[in-house]
Amino acid sequence: MTARIPAVSLQSVRKVYQGAGGKRVEALKGITLETAPEERLTALIGPDGAGKSTLLKILCGLEAADAGTVRSLGAHPDPDDPGLLKRIAYMPQSLGLYRELSCRENMELQAELRGIPPAEAAEKIRELLVLTGLGPFMERPAGKLSGGMKQKLALAGALLASPDLLLLDEPTVGVDPLSRRELWNVLKERRKAHDMAVLFSTAYLEEAEAADSVILLEEGGIIARGSPQTLKEAARGRTFAYALEGLSPEESERIKRRFMLMAAASDASSPWLDAVPREGRMDLLLQNGRSPEFPNDIDPGRLSPRPPRLEDAYALLTFRDAPGEDSEAHAASARPHESGGLSAIESMEAPKPLVIARGIRRLFGNFVAVDDTTFDVMPGEIFGILGPNGAGKTTTFRMLASLLPASEGEIEIAGANLKSAKSLARSLVGYVAQKFSLYAKLTARENLRFFGRSFGLSGKALDARIEELLHDFRLVEKADFPAGSLSLGAQKDLSIACGFIHNPKIIFLDEATSGADIAQRRALWRRIVRFAAKGAAVVVTTHFMEEAEYCDRFLIQDAGKIIAIGSPSEIREAAYGKEKAEGASIESAFIEIVEKKRLEREKGGAA
Repeated sequence: MTARIPAVSLQSVRKVYQGAGGKRVEALKGITLETAPEERLTALIGPDGAGKSTLLKILCGLEAADAGTVRSLGAHPDPDDPGLLKRIAYMPQSLGLYRELSCRENMELQAELRGIPPAEAAEKIRELLVLTGLGPFMERPAGKLSGGMKQKLALAGALLASPDLLLLDEPTVGVDPLSRRELWNVLKERRKAHDMAVLFSTAYLEEAEAADSVILLEEGGIIARGSPQTLKEAARGRTFAYALEGLSPEESERIKRRFMLMAAASDASSPWLDAVPREGRMDLLLQNGRSPEFPNDIDPGRLSPRPPRLEDAYALLTFRDAPGEDSEAHAASARPHESGGLSAIESMEAPKPLVIARGIRRLFGNFVAVDDTTFDVMPGEIFGILGPNGAGKTTTFRMLASLLPASEGEIEIAGANLKSAKSLARSLVGYVAQKFSLYAKLTARENLRFFGRSFGLSGKALDARIEELLHDFRLVEKADFPAGSLSLGAQKDLSIACGFIHNPKIIFLDEATSGADIAQRRALWRRIVRFAAKGAAVVVTTHFMEEAEYCDRFLIQDAGKIIAIGSPSEIREAAYGKEKAEGASIESAFIEIVEKKRLEREKGGAA
């Protein structure tokens, strides 16, 4: 590839789709963009529906622009051009794998499509499968791989032709930290060996922060572009940290939730635009033109400036009034739970766990997916279940939500035993699946009505609850569109709204923020905090490790067993010891604990 030719060049590019109800949706609104030769790694970021996937598909020729000029490596991206298939590779979010074919057969098919001779292809396939750690699984069907292994197989296929331009659409979405690190190590090695240009979209802003250049899209247009450092300068002087170290766990949780609710107001009543728990502190972002302000019960002496992060710049450019709700909703967070739950503070009796798991085990044939797992979740507690792909956390989660029976052990949900009172337990629970599981042909409003009636709501009470949720989740304008026609972000919001429809005592959220941008993630976590403040229990799984900081406690599971359980600070101490734990990230602690335990198992097995 000639260094002087831009990897990507677009001039006034437009793309229009026919949306729900015949509505015209302008996915790209006259985008003009040209990457510089030195920009070898470029990140696309932005909210759901911003146009990221559309832009990548146009650049590789899978879709055609309705107007404007598109050049990839200096040429029009023609999918029928065999030369293009060797020079440009694309990895979609859907991965494009054939579930019934083995890893080797998937790779051989990719090689054939790209015109790579069989002898050359065989050597490259072996090399890439070894590099991605898939060598031992060469004959395993793709459909039987873990999520992280599927991502690595799709990346290996995209790298087969050693392309000059690699286009990646959220390559690490839904992948655990270990698999994410492995994916980026593979990509780093290939980039170094072949000097390829990479354009990738991502919901992980720390990935974007490692790029040469960042492009922020919103509603089909570019609203910011530059190096990560240049974009971060917009937040200079507005980023602060509030130290939580040394406080009791109860006081730390109180302050964390207080700041989050202040930021959730997202209006002139609060000085804070964003508030995020991280590494034993609260990371705060100041509203424009405001001075730091504190309630009387929060010590301003714990506040100090901190360097801006890319997510701070992102928040300044995109939040506006996206993540907050009205002040009336926040006032409601102090009231007792509407379905009868009381917070530990309001109750005169010692609180009893709302979720009890005792020695639960799950077998699939001879395979032990979950083994001897025990924990409780208290009223008002946010409890996380974390682990690498294939660790057993989804199986554990499904057993708790009564979607899968335990092979052994006992589970109680709000006092109802799942073996003897499953129907009662289900009536007290809200469940949000990782994958979209609503009725695609029903409108958003009809879905809410269906789930509301399923939980015994009716009449004016149901109508009022539906309108409340449509407003709270910003679905009013989409209320009468079929759910299947909504954007992925709107589908996610609708799924969560349906889970909340009956004000359950317990809510189960299975990777509810997967694929969401940080504005959507912040909005959901503020809802979760208010929900827990009413005395409900919340059980979550997530691959965004920083989200574990929102949890009062969480467990880490691997190979079906709990290998750590505790508060965020206790998990950091378990990984690094008390002296070195301060300032450590949950992600690094997670990796340290998992790798240490795996090494112990390997040594035990060898012995």
